[in-house]
Amino acid sequence: MNNSSKSEENSISAEEHVSFVKLAQKVSHDLNNILFPILTGSELILENQSDKELIRECASDINEAVEKAIKILNDFIAKTQSITTKRNL
Repeated sequence: MNNSSKSEENSISAEEHVSFVKLAQKVSHDLNNILFPILTGSELILENQSDKELIRECASDINEAVEKAIKILNDFIAKTQSITTKRNL
Protein backbone atom coordinates (compact mmCIF):
# COMPACT_ATOMS: atom_id res chain seq x y z
CA MET A 1 0.00 0.00 0.00
CA ASN A 2 1.44 3.38 -0.95
CA ASN A 3 1.49 6.49 1.23
CA SER A 4 -1.44 8.04 -0.61
CA SER A 5 -3.61 4.98 0.02
CA LYS A 6 -2.62 4.87 3.70
CA SER A 7 -3.36 8.57 4.10
CA GLU A 8 -6.74 8.17 2.42
CA GLU A 9 -7.57 5.14 4.60
CA ASN A 10 -6.59 7.05 7.76
CA SER A 11 -8.73 10.00 6.67
CA ILE A 12 -11.74 7.75 6.09
CA SER A 13 -11.15 6.01 9.41
CA ALA A 14 -10.99 9.37 11.21
CA GLU A 15 -14.20 10.50 9.50
CA GLU A 16 -15.93 7.25 10.48
CA HIS A 17 -14.77 7.69 14.07
CA VAL A 18 -16.10 11.25 14.22
CA SER A 19 -19.40 10.13 12.69
CA PHE A 20 -19.68 7.28 15.16
CA VAL A 21 -18.95 9.54 18.15
CA LYS A 22 -21.59 12.04 16.99
CA LEU A 23 -24.10 9.23 16.52
CA ALA A 24 -23.32 7.81 19.97
CA GLN A 25 -23.74 11.26 21.54
CA LYS A 26 -27.11 11.72 19.84
CA VAL A 27 -28.31 8.28 20.96
CA SER A 28 -27.14 8.97 24.51
CA HIS A 29 -28.97 12.31 24.56
CA ASP A 30 -32.15 10.80 23.11
CA LEU A 31 -32.12 7.89 25.57
CA ASN A 32 -31.64 10.26 28.52
CA ASN A 33 -34.71 12.18 27.36
CA ILE A 34 -36.67 8.94 27.11
CA LEU A 35 -35.55 7.55 30.46
CA PHE A 36 -36.83 10.58 32.38
CA PRO A 37 -40.56 9.84 31.85
CA ILE A 38 -39.93 6.17 32.60
CA LEU A 39 -38.30 7.05 35.91
CA THR A 40 -40.85 9.69 36.93
CA GLY A 41 -43.79 7.56 35.80
CA SER A 42 -42.62 4.55 37.76
CA GLU A 43 -42.03 6.72 40.84
CA LEU A 44 -45.55 8.15 40.56
CA ILE A 45 -47.00 4.65 40.28
CA LEU A 46 -45.11 3.50 43.36
CA GLU A 47 -46.22 6.55 45.36
CA ASN A 48 -49.88 6.49 44.23
CA GLN A 49 -50.82 2.83 44.00
CA SER A 50 -54.50 3.48 44.70
CA ASP A 51 -54.97 6.05 41.91
CA LYS A 52 -55.93 3.79 38.99
CA GLU A 53 -56.27 6.63 36.46
CA LEU A 54 -52.81 8.00 37.29
CA ILE A 55 -51.36 4.49 37.05
CA ARG A 56 -52.92 4.00 33.59
CA GLU A 57 -51.60 7.37 32.42
CA CYS A 58 -48.09 6.68 33.75
CA ALA A 59 -48.08 3.18 32.28
CA SER A 60 -49.08 4.61 28.91
CA ASP A 61 -46.27 7.21 29.09
CA ILE A 62 -43.78 4.51 30.08
CA ASN A 63 -44.92 2.27 27.22
CA GLU A 64 -44.57 5.13 24.72
CA ALA A 65 -41.08 5.97 26.02
CA VAL A 66 -39.95 2.35 25.77
CA GLU A 67 -41.23 2.14 22.18
CA LYS A 68 -39.24 5.30 21.32
CA ALA A 69 -36.14 3.81 22.96
CA ILE A 70 -36.50 0.62 20.95
CA LYS A 71 -36.78 2.63 17.72
CA ILE A 72 -33.71 4.71 18.58
CA LEU A 73 -31.67 1.62 19.41
CA ASN A 74 -32.79 -0.17 16.23
CA ASP A 75 -31.83 2.91 14.18
CA PHE A 76 -28.47 3.00 15.96
CA ILE A 77 -27.85 -0.67 15.20
CA ALA A 78 -28.77 -0.17 11.54
CA LYS A 79 -26.44 2.83 11.21
CA THR A 80 -23.52 1.07 12.89
CA GLN A 81 -24.06 -1.99 10.69
CA SER A 82 -24.03 0.31 7.67
CA ILE A 83 -20.72 1.81 8.79
CA THR A 84 -19.26 -1.66 9.37
CA THR A 85 -20.49 -2.90 5.99
CA LYS A 86 -19.00 0.09 4.15
CA ARG A 87 -15.71 -0.41 5.97
CA ASN A 88 -15.52 -4.07 4.95
CA LEU A 89 -16.11 -3.36 1.25
